[in-house]
Amino acid sequence: MTTREDDGYSLFMPSWMTETGLADVWQEAYIETGDATLAIETVRRDSAYDAYFPGNRRDDGSLRYDEATYFGIIESYEDALLSVDVIPDFFREKFGDLIAGLVSPNEFVNRVESMYESVIESSSQIRDFYAANYGIDMTDSAIVASFLDPDIGMAILDKRIAVSQIGGEASVRGFNVGLEYAESLQRSGISRDEAQQFFGDAASFVPTLTVLAARHADPDDDFDLDDFTRASLFDDPEQRRRMRRLVAQERSTFTGSAQLDFVKARSGGVTGLETR
Repeated sequence: MTTREDDGYSLFMPSWMTETGLADVWQEAYIETGDATLAIETVRRDSAYDAYFPGNRRDDGSLRYDEATYFGIIESYEDALLSVDVIPDFFREKFGDLIAGLVSPNEFVNRVESMYESVIESSSQIRDFYAANYGIDMTDSAIVASFLDPDIGMAILDKRIAVSQIGGEASVRGFNVGLEYAESLQRSGISRDEAQQFFGDAASFVPTLTVLAARHADPDDDFDLDDFTRASLFDDPEQRRRMRRLVAQERSTFTGSAQLDFVKARSGGVTGLETR
């Protein structure tokens, strides 16, 4: 239980309330009834509860598991997938179905391990099939994911997973990119590892280029991620000239910058990534 001070009330609530965003529902019920147990039951009857605990409610309205047990089962599902290098996020919408089907952690672990062993035995043939028929270079973990869930397989075939991975790498580095941008990088052939490297570089050097653009009265007065992408990945001559010009102008007043050395390298030839 955690203590929370709100409007003079000392409220005692299970930690899962704040973790799921249901604290306000609990607080309102507690203030109204003065009974913590009744407040918890009110939260469990609230329509928002099912969004945080999918699959936990039976047809008669009763719950299959208490909240701590529910979270523990979900964590076990995630650990089983991570053990074979499969990203749990792709399965999160399926966890509720597993809960509703009373699939225990041990049963799910057995499913995952059995599927992984089957894939490893024939992974080279499966990869060859995907490469020959769909032009996709599959990893063992992607094959396992597609076999565990046919919807994942379809997502791989239409490149949705590759696109989402690129978008995820951008987000980790602080860039909020749209679907069209992520799809353009996926179509260019950039892999997840390359995306991780590229957005790491962008996070380090786009701010520098932006400062230089403002300092030296660049016509655009800005050098954003799109500009950096066109210069670094798509070999856009205009953006590469901008990079060289900004570096040259800065070097006329300041020398010895590792960042400027990097920008110079980027403007003359892509470093660490193939020009696509």
